Amino acid sequence: MPFDYLRLPLSTVLGYLMFGEIMEINTIIGSTIIVFASLYLIYSERKKPVYTITH
Repeated sequence: MPFDYLRLPLSTVLGYLMFGEIMEINTIIGSTIIVFASLYLIYSERKKPVYTITH
């Protein structure tokens, strides 16, 4: 699910590159928060131990 939230920052970058849209400060701040939150979620999910049930 974290990758789903990366659509906003990626759309912003593509909009700038393809159409010359200039990013506002609110967009930059929001995109930065989304990227770092996504990276944190990915990192924290990798650290969880895996439990197996053996019979």
